[in-house]
Amino acid sequence: MQLDKIQLDFSIASYALDAKIALKLKPTPPTNSFRISTLVFVRDEKGRLLLLKRTNPPNRGKWSPIGGKLDFDSGESPYECAMRETLEEINLEADESDFRLFGYVSEKSYDNTGHWLMFLFDCIRPMSSLPPNGPEGSFGFFFREEIEHLEIPGTDHQLIWPLYDKRSEGFSAIRADCSELGQPTICTEGGAGGKIRPKG
Repeated sequence: MQLDKIQLDFSIASYALDAKIALKLKPTPPTNSFRISTLVFVRDEKGRLLLLKRTNPPNRGKWSPIGGKLDFDSGESPYECAMRETLEEINLEADESDFRLFGYVSEKSYDNTGHWLMFLFDCIRPMSSLPPNGPEGSFGFFFREEIEHLEIPGTDHQLIWPLYDKRSEGFSAIRADCSELGQPTICTEGGAGGKIRPKG
């Protein structure tokens, strides 16, 4: 009987030790998540850009192009994501040939929500009318110059729209370290440009 008790105590101690070791070896989850998404620039037949006033974070209450995060579970590509989001958000059926990838923006520590990599697409298939509002927010058409006076995410003025404006010049890529609130450090990738620190 005494031997059985010793063996039981030893088994319990071994199990507790294994559990403690497993807990220590368990990888610590990252403090910042990394998200990959698309933004799709859609226009109407007058050349006005379609923007969404978002009801969900991030950028709640601000205007931005449509788009969303890639579906990692299905292995979705940026082009597939752009097509899916365009169909889901505005019910515009477009195939891959209707999209032009003109750049990407990589944002580190954006608004304390983690890191973002955004692929920017120009949709050449125009819309004939404003889509109905939905759970993501309300829609509006705006000429490019009007967007400067809208409430849009702060870094969009410095990152997103400058790339859109020069999309006809070819592919562009930039990264921004947004860890300093209001003072992102912006770098052009794969070409000239160097570092830019916008005035706050």
